[in-house]
Amino acid sequence: MTQSAIILGCGFTGKALARLLRERGYRVRGTTRDPAKARALEDLGIEPLILDTARPATLSGFSGEGAVVFDMIPPRNLKAAPGPEVFKDDTRAVIRACASARLHKFVYLGSTAIYGKTDAAWVDEETPISPATPRARARQAAEQAILEAQRGGEFPGVIVRAPGIYGPGRTLADRIRRGGYRVPGDGRNFVNRIHVDDLARILLAAAERGRPGTVYLAADDCPERARVVADFCASLLGLPPPPSIDPDEAARRMGESNFAMTWGDKRLRNRRIKEELGVVLRYPSYREGIPASLA
Repeated sequence: MTQSAIILGCGFTGKALARLLRERGYRVRGTTRDPAKARALEDLGIEPLILDTARPATLSGFSGEGAVVFDMIPPRNLKAAPGPEVFKDDTRAVIRACASARLHKFVYLGSTAIYGKTDAAWVDEETPISPATPRARARQAAEQAILEAQRGGEFPGVIVRAPGIYGPGRTLADRIRRGGYRVPGDGRNFVNRIHVDDLARILLAAAERGRPGTVYLAADDCPERARVVADFCASLLGLPPPPSIDPDEAARRMGESNFAMTWGDKRLRNRRIKEELGVVLRYPSYREGIPASLA
């Protein structure tokens, strides 16, 4: 019998995952809020579904019966400029929509921003979280909903926390080439990343071998200081190192939650994805992944 997968929020990462799933023989359906984007999904061999978690009526006919459901829908930004950030997470509504379906697995793509800054400490799945921004707290709410549903019944929820996701067309080198990129402060804070193709493989491994109720960190092997990565990317392009920017100015330009992701200072330990899921990274560091993405 053909295995079935549904990708909620089928964007950059979802399309990479869909390619991998189709190679493995899965029937793949992907959701989008925009009917105009449905054709683009069809062109990739993905069956499009129109779904908007902000409009509960679009969830009424959703069924993941027997499928692996990958939830990649981020919290919604409700900010009314120039007010403070306000994020809302709709994961509980998605879980309710799946309540009557016998899912094979529900894999939520979360964010390592949920840990907070952490001052260069090593972080793993057992490290206490400390979400410091509205978006990170919305991510926490999503994880709580999944873990509560898993503990309360047969809901097979698994959480994958990812840091910065990059790949072809979406690297720091691309931002430097376009101009305007600045390194906040002295760039001594550690940043973490994962190539989109490796993330797709981790997500599939979590669906096939992940333990319900478990969190997995999807990072590569090489946390590195922000300035080192930026200078490496510039050197690939034959450009001078990008200039710095005052952190307060960067926060004003980027917004609280976006800046916190750039300014985070932690080193992610990825042992669990290797030991429990058997993942072997194709791009173990930015030194392999960024040149491959540019090529």
